[in-house]
Amino acid sequence: MVVALCVWATPASATVATEWDGLIYTGAVKAEDESPITLDGPAEISCGNSTLEGTIESHGSEVPAEVKLSSHTMSECGKDTVSVLKPGTLELTATSESDGTLKSTGTEITLQIHRTILGFPVTTHCIYVTSKTAIGTVVGSNTEEEEGTLDIGPAAIPTSETDGACGSEAELTGSYEITTPETLALDKGYKVTLREKDKAGAALAVKATVTGKSNEGAAKPFEIPHKSGNIKCKTNEFTAEVTQNEFENAKVKMTAFELNGGTKGEKCKTTMTVNGEAIESVVTFLPSQLIIEFGVLYRGRVNKWELKEEHFNAKGTLVMTCFYGPVNTVFSFPYDSALGLKWDEKLTLEKASSSASCDAEVKPIGTFTVETSPGNQPVVVTVK
Repeated sequence: MVVALCVWATPASATVATEWDGLIYTGAVKAEDESPITLDGPAEISCGNSTLEGTIESHGSEVPAEVKLSSHTMSECGKDTVSVLKPGTLELTATSESDGTLKSTGTEITLQIHRTILGFPVTTHCIYVTSKTAIGTVVGSNTEEEEGTLDIGPAAIPTSETDGACGSEAELTGSYEITTPETLALDKGYKVTLREKDKAGAALAVKATVTGKSNEGAAKPFEIPHKSGNIKCKTNEFTAEVTQNEFENAKVKMTAFELNGGTKGEKCKTTMTVNGEAIESVVTFLPSQLIIEFGVLYRGRVNKWELKEEHFNAKGTLVMTCFYGPVNTVFSFPYDSALGLKWDEKLTLEKASSSASCDAEVKPIGTFTVETSPGNQPVVVTVK
């Protein structure tokens, strides 16, 4: 059965943290001020250095993305003293394609405002505590070069029981640039799923075996272009294990990737020459290292893909061996019912330890028809 690789979009109420390429992110988050962080209460206190560190601990259906902070610092605050007693938790809720709102809970900030009144030193002690307090907005990354930001305020931070001079609240303003991950965005409840539904309509976790073919005669057969010509094989086939759990990236791990049956098969024809001689090639992929992850924006990430090319002359003598990779990159995987999986020259494998005559890089191209192996449910790519 040929997989129906159609994309469907259905809105849902959820927030998923992603990197710019749409791959779901649940790791460490770090941010540093890009403008002074200011608390305006009994006095206006501006801090020239502030950092945030934490981890995205949860996100998904009907909940925001939650960042549990392990550290929140504020320093360079002039003659006054600002201390963060408890870093608290940030809640990020998507409102658009990449942006969202920002709330804080459990952050406790203490101020010691030092002044001289009638010649006597006076210190006013104030404590401010957040509880699902709206403190600003999240501006997500839309490109690989664009960092995400946390724009703070003006936000009213409630006062805990301290000096009467502290008032009922202080106004917090400023902004942070997110430095880890390099890009961060929010997705408004859309996610790629490779999931079928059970009889009750509940989503099932996917665990399936698929095969991909791009053989001679296909509309766009798999090829490896080189400066002096292309490598074209009669058969290009892979086997992969597809897995996905809810609110995780879909993962495709290649378990076999063979061109003309691999090293034991016949050589692949080429239009290439080495030292003026026409050559044939044996191309070997290292499939155990190839993992493709799918995110929410129809892109994939390839991890640790390597290949070896052995080039032979007409006498069957090995004249050159080239190694390319490993590659860790992001590129598009367009889907439709006719084409299946498409390699579109955005995947670049750079030369590793090889002959000086090998090309500096290769960019595979072509289209694979993907099928689900017998005994597995069809794998349908949808966006929820």
